[in-house]
Formats: sequence, structure tokens, C-alpha cells
Amino acid sequence: MLEGIAAAISMLSVVILILLLTWVCTRAVGGGFLFRQGGGPGRQLRVLDRVMLGHDASLTLVKACGSVYLLGVTQSRVKVLAKLDEEALSLDSPAGPGGEEKGSGFQEIMKRFTAGRSGADGL
Repeated sequence: MLEGIAAAISMLSVVILILLLTWVCTRAVGGGFLFRQGGGPGRQLRVLDRVMLGHDASLTLVKACGSVYLLGVTQSRVKVLAKLDEEALSLDSPAGPGGEEKGSGFQEIMKRFTAGRSGADGL
């Protein structure tokens, strides 16, 4: 009887060990705790905002290494549409200079970006 209990306990400990090793490996492969270096993911690249234009197309604001880019993203292509001035974006404050409430961040940025343009130039 003791042999049966010992065999069951050893089998259970092997199953627990396999589950633990599986969890550790999936965390490591998925960018988890084992291979993280200095500050973790997203240190130099951040998606600020995204607007879906259709099933497989979107406009995306991305901050990369201190610069802000407007990207056109489709299923098969990513195109840099413009490099934007970060100070002019004022992404941190939704209120205008007089305290009045402004539109959503992306709407305001698009208004500023398109205000100085005349006609359609392939965007």
C-alpha cells in the first residue's frame, strides 16, 4: 500500500513539475520575465492613437524614439504619411489654452495636420 501512495505522489510531483516548466517556457518565449532587459517592452515605441478606416485599414499615431509619426496601415502595407511635431500635438492636455474642451486627441491632430494643406495629395 505504501508503494502505491509513493508512486502516486511521485507521479503527481512529475506532472506539477511539467506544468511549472511549461508555464516558465511560455512566459520566456512570450516576452515575459526571463529575457526582459532594462525597462521592459514599449520603452522606445508607443502607439498613441488609432482610427480604423475600414475592415483592414487604419491611421495610427506612433511615438518612436522621441518622434511622432502618422502611419497608414493596411493588411499588406505600413506607410509613413507624415512626421509630426510633438510639441504641436499637445497630446497630454485635452483642454485648449483658455480651458475650453477640445475634441478627441486624434481629431485635433488630424485637423492641425490637414489645416495647412490645400487639395488632396494622395493621402
